[in-house]
Amino acid sequence: MNDSNRLLSNETTENVVGEEHGEVSGVVSATVVFVILSFLFSVTMAFEYGKEYVLEHTSRRLIPIVETLFSELTVLGFLGGYYLKGLYL
Repeated sequence: MNDSNRLLSNETTENVVGEEHGEVSGVVSATVVFVILSFLFSVTMAFEYGKEYVLEHTSRRLIPIVETLFSELTVLGFLGGYYLKGLYL
């Protein structure tokens, strides 16, 4: 790595990470939170639209089965979130 690339990488690192304690700047934190919330919102909306589409295009006899399937997916999502919470805390 030549001196100009090393200088560029050091400047970038100093802009993002605090010099003393390795703290992340507020702009980076806000950006990360925004991206995560946007992703969650997008996935939730896609799931809801998909659910409505499936329910509208399902025969009457299968609607109770499809509703049960979606309720199980919801329960599994909560259990998965609870499990992940335990891993990272």
